[in-house]
Amino acid sequence: ASILKSEGHAVDVLVLTPDTQLREAIDKFVAEFQPEMWALTAVASQFSFISKIAAMLKEKMPSAYIVLGGHHASLSTESCVEDPSFDAICIGEGDLAIKELVAQLEEKREPSGIKNLWIRKKDGTIEKNLQNSFIADLNQFPFPDREMWQKWMLMPDFEPSVLISRGCPYVCTYCANHAMAKLADGKYVRYRSPENIVEEIRTIVNRSPGVKRIYLE
Repeated sequence: ASILKSEGHAVDVLVLTPDTQLREAIDKFVAEFQPEMWALTAVASQFSFISKIAAMLKEKMPSAYIVLGGHHASLSTESCVEDPSFDAICIGEGDLAIKELVAQLEEKREPSGIKNLWIRKKDGTIEKNLQNSFIADLNQFPFPDREMWQKWMLMPDFEPSVLISRGCPYVCTYCANHAMAKLADGKYVRYRSPENIVEEIRTIVNRSPGVKRIYLE
């Protein structure tokens, strides 16, 4: 969202849970925001729910482009791409892919040749693009767009978290990290610079002077 916002695009977030009245929530959001693209995410246990939402979005807005990312899309891509509601599946990091995808859609082009994306073509075939290496320089990205989350948070100033790295150095047997590390070339565990982390903390505190603690994640 931050990357798209920095490119001049309007972004917003819609939070849905199993308790949400889905059609009402989607209808309200569409009426207010009129999105041209939806970016959804899921781990394995959420996929059936997210798939249901994608089908509802496609029914509501047939021309809207729907992208699925996250751990399940990355590690079970073949099964995800079978769902016709998804126009593209993002494998691994999506920062550069989403930027290129939106640029091509803005030019009214049929998306093609975007690394990290499997793309459903108009003829129904799937274009399976190669993977980018893991992004080495995390300082290049804008800070997370915290403003769009405010309306969804009960206590937005309570212990905000700052993500200082990507990838995990551990190989816990119950976790997907060992598989995620094999998705691309390059170093999997990467850290932002201390200066970059401090600058994000500074922006948080300047915006919300009442913040007492920061959670480094």
